[in-house]
Amino acid sequence: MTDTEEGTFSSGTVFEAKYRIERLLGRGGMGEVYAATHTLLDKLVAVKVLLPEYAKDAAMVSRMTREARAASATGHPNIALVTDMGWTGDRPFIVMEMIDGETLESRIARGPVPVDLALTWMDQILDALEAVHAKDLIHRDLKPANLMLTPSREGPLMIKVLDFGISKSTQADADTTGKTGTGQIVGTPRAMAPEQARALSDLDARADVHAAGSVLYTMLTGVSPFAGPTVMAVLARLLEGRFAPASSLNPAVPQILDTVIAKALAVERDHRYASARAMRTALAEVRTQLDSGMALTSAGPPSIQSDVDLPRDRTLETPTGSPMPLATPTITAVAEPMETQPSMPGEPSLQLDVPEGWVPGQPASSPPAASRRVRSSINWGWWAMVSVLVAVIVGVWLNWDALTAAAGDVAEDAGAAEPVLILVDTKPKGAIVFVDGVQNDDRPLQIPRSRTPVKLRIVADGYEPRVMQIVPERTRRLKIELTRLR
Repeated sequence: MTDTEEGTFSSGTVFEAKYRIERLLGRGGMGEVYAATHTLLDKLVAVKVLLPEYAKDAAMVSRMTREARAASATGHPNIALVTDMGWTGDRPFIVMEMIDGETLESRIARGPVPVDLALTWMDQILDALEAVHAKDLIHRDLKPANLMLTPSREGPLMIKVLDFGISKSTQADADTTGKTGTGQIVGTPRAMAPEQARALSDLDARADVHAAGSVLYTMLTGVSPFAGPTVMAVLARLLEGRFAPASSLNPAVPQILDTVIAKALAVERDHRYASARAMRTALAEVRTQLDSGMALTSAGPPSIQSDVDLPRDRTLETPTGSPMPLATPTITAVAEPMETQPSMPGEPSLQLDVPEGWVPGQPASSPPAASRRVRSSINWGWWAMVSVLVAVIVGVWLNWDALTAAAGDVAEDAGAAEPVLILVDTKPKGAIVFVDGVQNDDRPLQIPRSRTPVKLRIVADGYEPRVMQIVPERTRRLKIELTRLR
């Protein structure tokens, strides 16, 4: 076997005397996908083979096995069907149904998906997730690149969920190979839930609900809600739940969908939909309102109005100080203020004096003396305002140093409220990090912004502790390698 431009396996290679390789379809982070023919059935299939560099990696082999079991567990029409699994040499492979079409990612690259079509596809995605969750599994990597569009029997395109490579069982007695070690982040940053970014081990179906909200947002706007120039920027926005409403990026998106997306993307999972079915029900109610025309004047169905985590720029403060989500405004007629046209050069500006008590439809007489007196008083008031303004300017000039110093203090205090994210990569993995003597299990670390150094102490069994100081002024990534004890 030799490497070729088409892939590790050349055309004509046969696996287990029945799968004949035809051509390479694609290459991902852990495997190659080929079009192949089942020689006994004369049927075209897709074969995914683990990359050779991972053949000896027990974790990667286990991941592929887990993918095969998870994808074949439901038999759901919106999940790519896995029909077989085997070995070629020392490398495992899985056999899947051949899907003609393109990824949702490729479709979105051509522009946002129309609202009605996005809701149809999202209904299929959530239906598939509901079937996955019923098997005590979570996908953990739901994103447009792992969703395939293919023609259905009825003709319209339908969604197929792919790639269960990092799926996880939620059962208490699940195989340990399906669990993620403490401190290890698994998934795609833009697609993961905040609890995944914090490397928590007790993930549940609400992690997939968060990912589904991200997919819906991306379909409607063409961009990820947490897009950023770097991984750290993405994680910072993800952990803060900071994103622009979809309707602000695409005017075709009704604001009622902003509420649904905000609830699905809530930072705290207790504030999200409790299940894929709950989110699916909320979107069904939205579609009913859109079809009936109610969504233009409604704040949304009651089932999606409670415990909504909206982005910061979509949140108001109530008189009691508690956050209140912005409701979709009711469209009403409003009187527009008149705009005066500028005068032509050299032409006096037009001024109209209307007597008090004038009724439309009656001729206006000359303005009485009282009106002229009012105009005279307004002129005096204008000069008084100019005098006050001059006094204020002089006062500011005389006290400029004190004012700018105070403004600097306020700006520094405001910045201090924003935490700095410190992503600590340790070798060995799973080392414990202490911040100023207090154990901190956040991944990444969230430290209040300050110019005062903080002390990090990193410890692990069998290794010499390491102590260092950092100034938490900016987000950064630290790679720390501990020395083994002699």
